[in-house]
Amino acid sequence: MGLYDVLKDHEPIDLSKKKILQGEAVLQIKSCGLVNSKKTGKDYLTFKAEVINVVKAKEENSIVPGNQFDVIMDLEQDKKIKKLQNNLFTAGLALDMASEEAMTASMLGLENKLVYGYFSKGKFKPDDKEEEIEFQNWKFLPASKLTPENSTPQVPF
Repeated sequence: MGLYDVLKDHEPIDLSKKKILQGEAVLQIKSCGLVNSKKTGKDYLTFKAEVINVVKAKEENSIVPGNQFDVIMDLEQDKKIKKLQNNLFTAGLALDMASEEAMTASMLGLENKLVYGYFSKGKFKPDDKEEEIEFQNWKFLPASKLTPENSTPQVPF
């Protein structure tokens, strides 16, 4: 089988568009840390990761290698920040909370680590809106879900 045979029936996917991921996948952490917004002057906690291996997709193309998973949190969003810390702990990646410097160093140390994630679509209807709003629901599962097979990057086609 040649390259043409592989690609002739493949429907290309624009990996740059944000979409709600659905399924189970292994992600490689790209970064975790504080960034300062030039626009607002506020600090934000960012967590960026990339899907490297799809274990189970809810439906075709609902999650594919190369999808980005980014979380940006205002430091006043205690609940979201604690959710990230709890999920990292569940995945076996505890932050060192001995000091602010230790915590920052452990966040930087997350780069290139792998996590097993479960993703789904959440919905809610605000009281003042006619339509439901969809959002990304996610959690990291224990590191025991990582295997040599699913920790190897897949080619996105």
